[in-house]
Amino acid sequence: ATFVYGDSLAVGPAPGNAYSVFLVSSDLDGSGYQTTYVDHRIWSQHGKGAARYFGRMDVDGDDIPELILEVVGETSVWISALKREASGWTEVYRDPCGLPAPTGTRAP
Repeated sequence: ATFVYGDSLAVGPAPGNAYSVFLVSSDLDGSGYQTTYVDHRIWSQHGKGAARYFGRMDVDGDDIPELILEVVGETSVWISALKREASGWTEVYRDPCGLPAPTGTRAP
């Protein structure tokens, strides 16, 4: 799920009070869905980078599909990939034209 406050999922300037949250929830053990990945960006601190789900693809050839994200910034759009691990999802690739990752992007 993607949530954007104070702006939209479009390339363009980032208003000072805008932020985005991207959440992934997974049913890892069959007991119900829990948050397994969070990307929270306060645009005045981290720069504009609103992630949204684009698709699934086995990028690394291990027969387990990664999540492909499209990330919208102030001047460009870039791709990020999340890999499934036992405890949730971890970002394993970010297009070099994208912003640096904010700290604490993984769910507890």
